[in-house]
Amino acid sequence: MMSRKAFYATLLLLACLTTQAKDFDFSALSPSGHTLYYSIIDRASHEVEVVCPSVKYGSDSQRPWDGYIRPFGRVVVPGVVSHEGVDYTVVSIGWNAFYGCYEMRSLTLPSSLRDFKTTAFEYCRNLEEIVVDAGNPVFDSRGGCNAIIKTADNELVYGCRGTTIPRTVTSIAWYAFRGSGLQSITIPPSVTYISDQAFYDCQLTEVTIPATVKDMGAGAFDDKVTLKLEGTALQLEKGRYYFDDAYDDEGYAYGVCMVPCGRKREYEQSAWGRYFTFREDCEDYTVMVDDTEGCIVWVSSGLARFGERVGIACNKEGYTFVIMSGSSPTNIEVKDNSFLMPYYDVIVKAVKQ
Repeated sequence: MMSRKAFYATLLLLACLTTQAKDFDFSALSPSGHTLYYSIIDRASHEVEVVCPSVKYGSDSQRPWDGYIRPFGRVVVPGVVSHEGVDYTVVSIGWNAFYGCYEMRSLTLPSSLRDFKTTAFEYCRNLEEIVVDAGNPVFDSRGGCNAIIKTADNELVYGCRGTTIPRTVTSIAWYAFRGSGLQSITIPPSVTYISDQAFYDCQLTEVTIPATVKDMGAGAFDDKVTLKLEGTALQLEKGRYYFDDAYDDEGYAYGVCMVPCGRKREYEQSAWGRYFTFREDCEDYTVMVDDTEGCIVWVSSGLARFGERVGIACNKEGYTFVIMSGSSPTNIEVKDNSFLMPYYDVIVKAVKQ
């Protein structure tokens, strides 16, 4: 006989399970042998959208792909999928549909697609090939560019680590390369606009922006990238700028480019001034020391401003340094026993080699 304690535990588990709601209508095998998930968006027209099989816990919590196998390798999205004797046309790729599919390397899309949600392919770090069916009237991947381009207005909607931007592309969309494995890119002179967060959190280290670009979002790149502007020697150097929000008199947020103290006017009066509103970060940040190794760590400044170079040294041989934020290493680079001060407090830690 089940004990009272076990009985109530079972009731609690069942109650939890009933609060979970799957946010897809059905699943089916794709031509490449992967299980993809679909939501019916128009029953009368038999149209579906590819979705991420997140499970909703309670009212707010979502865990993309929790408990499901993410598509990997070569993935083919079908144009038509059958469910309970009905054929549905695949017309859209939904929010987070392939979010974090790290092992997906190739993606083939059908001629029936006419819509992509913004975060559909975010953090597909190893995706190298994208092919849109040549019969698609809305999107194309012209010239083997490994990207999704909106044909009517030549806007690059999505790219990947293998993308080459065609010289016919005139704009790069919001989130186009966000979270991708892109390591290098040439932006052709045909491009006149780069949207906010277009290249955010890629693997880029340096990008040259052509003079033809008339406007770009303040978060089009992040501060891990050195930005060079064609025709000027003044750079936005890695670790010496970051983007932040400011608010107008009506409370609306807009992007500003934060630069080290004393450099605002220099950027405002340069060619960069047409792209961003510049502000200075003149705050003092704390450099703390975690010396559990007994290294007796020396730092050149206990307080430092954003973008300043801070020297660090140890009175023992055989030690190197890492920068800690709380208990997790950050992406701050320690080079020649020094680092660029970020826009928050840091902890210097000596580590034996």
